[in-house]
Amino acid sequence: MPGSAVLIPAYCPQPNLIQLVRDLHDRGFTQIVVVDDGSGADFRATFDAVAAIPHVRVLRHAVNLGKGAALKTGINYLLGEFPNLQGLVTADADGQHHPDDILAVSRRFEAQPEHLVLIWSDLSSHG
Repeated sequence: MPGSAVLIPAYCPQPNLIQLVRDLHDRGFTQIVVVDDGSGADFRATFDAVAAIPHVRVLRHAVNLGKGAALKTGINYLLGEFPNLQGLVTADADGQHHPDDILAVSRRFEAQPEHLVLIWSDLSSHG
């Protein structure tokens, strides 16, 4: 089971965000934070479905503050709630990052916690 958290900033996400979060949960992540960056009422059902997945916390901005602010909100929450967290993987809400790649980054970080891990993902490799 990964010792890292996953942080996903999201603004007006497509419904595929729900499957991404389910896939991460199925791969053993128990600390998943999604930040709704002021998406509005039209996206409430998507975020509610995400929040219903075990081990997922949805944080909300009342208005769009930008990706940087969403990342700061999520990082602040994770550091406050999980002070012994081994690592943090950020992922895009649009499906750019495949769940297997997110898991690979998490495992690499856990093997070398003193390193910053950056992985470029070729979208064509996952069909």
